[in-house]
Amino acid sequence: RGSRRRRGRDVDGSWMDRGGAEATTWMVRGDGIKRRYGGGYAVIVETPAVYSLAALVGGLPADHVVFDWRAGAGTWIRVVDVASGKVAATRRCAEEFFFFHVANCFVEGRTVHIDVAAYADGDMVNGLSLARMRMEAAADGAPRSRLARVSVNLDETDDALAPLAYVDDPSQNGHFCEFPVVDGRVAGRRHRYVYAVGFRRPGNVANLLTRTDVDAGTTTTCDFGGVAVVGEPLVVAKPGSDDPDKAALLVVIHDFGGRAHLSVVDAGAMAEVARATLPEPLPYGFHGCWVARDA
Repeated sequence: RGSRRRRGRDVDGSWMDRGGAEATTWMVRGDGIKRRYGGGYAVIVETPAVYSLAALVGGLPADHVVFDWRAGAGTWIRVVDVASGKVAATRRCAEEFFFFHVANCFVEGRTVHIDVAAYADGDMVNGLSLARMRMEAAADGAPRSRLARVSVNLDETDDALAPLAYVDDPSQNGHFCEFPVVDGRVAGRRHRYVYAVGFRRPGNVANLLTRTDVDAGTTTTCDFGGVAVVGEPLVVAKPGSDDPDKAALLVVIHDFGGRAHLSVVDAGAMAEVARATLPEPLPYGFHGCWVARDA
């Protein structure tokens, strides 16, 4: 997979492993690994979605575009000590899941926690097709996903399962969580709030902005109204403040007429405070689009 957007954030990719199938997904920090992880660890998350060579060369269809889903193979977590390069732990997750994005990782005592937007399988890959996005809005227009926390106790043996606990409120986010992010001030440290996009059903694409308090297990939303698509939030902290409520969320939204807007949302109140309509059409993107200054 391609690299994720901002310097110092996650880098996604794939590697050869488990049966020689190149399909695992991993994430490391782009810079400041030791500071961000608090213990000098990189975390690798491996799912049972494997590349289909036949689909890649156009010979045969795959379960999910170019991926096949090996149900029962499990989702695995590897924790790597950055200083030594040695694997500190390898754990199979108690529940199998697919994912695109990690919100944050942190170390608490001898346990590594990973907060991730988890799907039951890889069907969301199919959901990214234009044909599916253009279908009539439906209650099942997008696969379900949850904000989940996977925990790896480094003192346990590798035959121990890594527990997975859901930390959001699906009744508020439409049983959908994607593009999860945290305030950069707490990246690699214990966090309380995760910002993401949610889904007001019926529909086909993300149309809500959400904030989940992972300590309380509650989720609040910002519903823009009359908006077709809500993009990934970017957390902008108030300079000089450590208060997580003193931040703004910048998010690109698209209305049903195809116009793009940059919305400014109060992160504490989860309410829109300003909106700028962009002068030119801006195609929907995952992590960021840019318009040249002289365009």
